Amino acid sequence: MRKLFSCFLILVIMLSVFVVETNAADENIVVSVECDFTSSKPGDMVTLKVNVSESAKCVGGTFNLVYDTDKLEFVSGVLANGCTGLFNSQTDQSRVRFNPTSINVISNPVATLTFKVKENVSGTTGFALDVEVLNIENLSAPLGFDRITTGYTTKGAELKIVSFATKTEVEIGNEMVFTTVVTDCPDSGVIYAACYNDKTLVACDYKVFNSPITEPVTFTMPVPITYTGGKIFIWDADGKPLLEKPEDVEIQ
Repeated sequence: MRKLFSCFLILVIMLSVFVVETNAADENIVVSVECDFTSSKPGDMVTLKVNVSESAKCVGGTFNLVYDTDKLEFVSGVLANGCTGLFNSQTDQSRVRFNPTSINVISNPVATLTFKVKENVSGTTGFALDVEVLNIENLSAPLGFDRITTGYTTKGAELKIVSFATKTEVEIGNEMVFTTVVTDCPDSGVIYAACYNDKTLVACDYKVFNSPITEPVTFTMPVPITYTGGKIFIWDADGKPLLEKPEDVEIQ
């Protein structure tokens, strides 16, 4: 009976050793999501990066990235080098769940996720983080880390979807004239036209607008200069690009 009790006691001690969880965390730990663009348009690919404060020495965890499934479609996810884990797209819950695990401290970004902006959508959409647990390195702990379930701060990101399009026609006479039609334009910003000879910028022009563009925008370039192509760029009032890729303009 004494031997049986001793075995039971050893088993209980072993279980208590290997399940270490704490709700106490460093208040400076921040888990954040960063978006490569603050503005985008339907059909664009958007890249998000999930970071954990480097001082936290994160070695894993369980994360949920919450997004608007009416406006965005999850495409793919990649974990940091040296991590194992899976991405589980839970469309019915408007979230992507992933659980990176590493034997070493994970370098940022912990995860990189790619989304596609759906067609025929506009407005502002957000990304939020729901962190179930963080594994924080603690070499004195039995498993080498503590499981942190509270005490950290999460920061999300916003994306403005601008549903507009550009179409440019070129007319060459004594001068070369770019005429750009913009539909569903943002409220303010800069539209910029550039002409290139191979990869060298040889001429440019721009217009600042403080209200939606309702009329064609005209840019005048000098001739004769050899042009091999042109591009149209649009930035918002903060200088952020609204087109992930500028519109290519064919010059003949």
